[in-house]
Amino acid sequence: MKKIYAFALLFILNFSTVSAQGTWQWQNPLPQGNNLNSITFINSSTGYSAGDAGMIMKTTDAGVSWSILKSGTYNRLASVDFTDQQNTGYAVGSNGIILKTTDAGLTWADISQNNEEVYYCVNFPTDNLTGYLTGVKTTDTLGVIYKTINGGVSWLPLNPGINGVFNEIDFPENSNTGYVCGRDYSNVNPIILKTTNGGTTWINQSQGLTGTFYSMCFPQNSQTGYVTGYPGKIYKTTNGGTNWISQLSGSTAQFYSIDFPGDDQTGVVVGTFGYYMRTSNGGVNWTGYTVPDPNSTFMYSVSFLNANTGVTGGMTGALLKTTDSGISWYSIRSGPAKWTESVCFPVNSQTGYVCGSGMIMKTTNSGTEWLPQSAEGNTVMFEEILFPFDNQTGYVVGSSGRIYKTIDGGQNWVRQIVIGVGGDFNDISFPVNANTGYICGDMVILKTTNGGDNWERMSSLAIYFNSISFPVDNETGYVCGESGSSGSIYKTTNGGVNWILQNTGLVMGFVDIQFPNDVQNGYAVEWAGKIFRTTNGGTNWIAYQSGVNTYGICFLKII
Repeated sequence: MKKIYAFALLFILNFSTVSAQGTWQWQNPLPQGNNLNSITFINSSTGYSAGDAGMIMKTTDAGVSWSILKSGTYNRLASVDFTDQQNTGYAVGSNGIILKTTDAGLTWADISQNNEEVYYCVNFPTDNLTGYLTGVKTTDTLGVIYKTINGGVSWLPLNPGINGVFNEIDFPENSNTGYVCGRDYSNVNPIILKTTNGGTTWINQSQGLTGTFYSMCFPQNSQTGYVTGYPGKIYKTTNGGTNWISQLSGSTAQFYSIDFPGDDQTGVVVGTFGYYMRTSNGGVNWTGYTVPDPNSTFMYSVSFLNANTGVTGGMTGALLKTTDSGISWYSIRSGPAKWTESVCFPVNSQTGYVCGSGMIMKTTNSGTEWLPQSAEGNTVMFEEILFPFDNQTGYVVGSSGRIYKTIDGGQNWVRQIVIGVGGDFNDISFPVNANTGYICGDMVILKTTNGGDNWERMSSLAIYFNSISFPVDNETGYVCGESGSSGSIYKTTNGGVNWILQNTGLVMGFVDIQFPNDVQNGYAVEWAGKIFRTTNGGTNWIAYQSGVNTYGICFLKII
């Protein structure tokens, strides 16, 4: 039966919003695994979250379940806010991205104006026409504040002329009196600015304060408010920002977000190290807690639906919920959220394996459920998993010279020792049979001819090898990698005894190489975005620019 190969790039942009494009769906963790940078609730049941790679999600059951919306962008989204009409919302982020929806998130229109800026916060205080956004220019690190009075059709710059970054903006009661916080790069001091005329003029209120401010909250009016940041900074004002009193947290964490849901007495701050703090007496005392989910090491946003119920989100899609005003939290995300590096479905779409940061997982139902498999523990970064010919015999390789083999479908993994080799292993290949295989890694290429019982070192080139490919037999193969700031491809025609450098020109660093059908036609990708192709077995390579960071290449086999 003739086999046809179709070319496809996979893993362009880490944690890309695959579920929001085409027919790809998240398998683990659920609902998704991108960093969540902003959460907002517009009523007691409906909320939105925004994050990396253009991720926008919506809940209509107070955070119990989340649906992924089609944002139409891969840009990092830092903030999402909805107006009082609830159907109209905005999301902003990197590369000057500004998105708008008028149908409760079903569709999003790109209304961006400047791709040389990064926006960190958007706020529409009272209606769907007047709003503000803050950020920084990427060309000169000048902090920016914009205002719109026509629902985002045009944006008026309100630039205070500060060399720094504005992380958050808050207009507590109306569209005239508001505050921004951030960091002044010129004097390495924090920023708090206040306006009482809709941004026409700004008054500096941060004299004598220290730290970097990420978030602020005025729970009930424009007089009593809080600002948080790094290291472990919490300040409070009771006179509209004229004075700010330090509230000692006893922590050195970065506090990224703060919310006081019902009044100005009970509030929660979240940040780094899986750590959050709570006060029930207006900040006189703050009590620290560690979240129960070990994967939730960074929490970037917290938002309350009401005085008791709140949701916080963070790194790799972490989602936690409280129903007792922040005293206790539980995870509303399912599945492990550890970093994944490689996936393998050996013979069908039912049984597959994945490996990554301290974990190996297996599915027997096409990814509906993933069950952990034990190899050594949580300290090993497994880079590549391969079941070359069936679902039973497989290998996984990783950091510090780790090689493991299973012959029972992953129930047991046995380490294979290579004397004198302790660097990282990044890729493994068994080209045509279960006996002869190759491994590449940190300045090393290994070969076995007895199914991994013994491994022989075939090269000591001073290259950090990332990928290896033997297209049709055990003799002719290619390996690629990087040394310093340059990338290299090597070729062997005698089973790895000798390796010949291929001429590719100046390359930042090769991360993957594949010859899908024969030894003549192959592709290699550079992490900085170039795609290289050869049609004569590596004698010549032609470079193409993809325009995005590339981490891997895959060829889909259509039978």
